[in-house]
Amino acid sequence: QAAASFAEAVRLKPDYAPGYLYRSKALLRLGRLPEAEAAARAGIGCRPEEWEGYVFLAEALTAAGRKADAVAAAEQADRLAHPNEPRAKQALEAAKK
Repeated sequence: QAAASFAEAVRLKPDYAPGYLYRSKALLRLGRLPEAEAAARAGIGCRPEEWEGYVFLAEALTAAGRKADAVAAAEQADRLAHPNEPRAKQALEAAKK
């Protein structure tokens, strides 16, 4: 239901990056990996300067077994995140495993 709700949110406001990102997370939990990746990429397209989108993308790519792509996305998150932000570093560690 969350994935559908966020799909409606971004339908109503196509530039709403958090809607895409949380839709990505919901789709990831449902195992709908290609859709999760697409939603994360759409969120990044709205706000490429925000590190969180790259974390969501890294999670989707890791789940899909695309390690090199996941590491690249997590590295971008780490570059953009505040040095004290642990989630970007955690995503990078998870992608490298």
